Amino acid sequence: MEENQNGFQNAVPNGGQSGTQYGGTNGGGQYNIPDEYKPLSIGQFVGYQLLFAIPCVGLIITIVFACGAVKNKNLINWARAELIIIGIVTALYFMLIMLGVGATLFNSASVITR
Repeated sequence: MEENQNGFQNAVPNGGQSGTQYGGTNGGGQYNIPDEYKPLSIGQFVGYQLLFAIPCVGLIITIVFACGAVKNKNLINWARAELIIIGIVTALYFMLIMLGVGATLFNSASVITR
């Protein structure tokens, strides 16, 4: 383990060589993070949010991303979270519709029996 300027330890592979894939810095104060673990920028976040919001196409793209068609793990996890939210919202809408249909049927049944 190598200590950085803040006193924290960095995990450095390959026998402690600094500046390798997961440890050390690249000289500019930026950590060397593999592309598959790099966080999304604000522009990417907004762009993907708009892409996922397109009806039908957005759902298909979200499913494709969630299945691992992209390398970035953050994007894969975000797409999976979007699918979970879509499932929860769909289930809530379905329950509300069934409650409305049930209430309508109950109300019309009570009117018929009078």
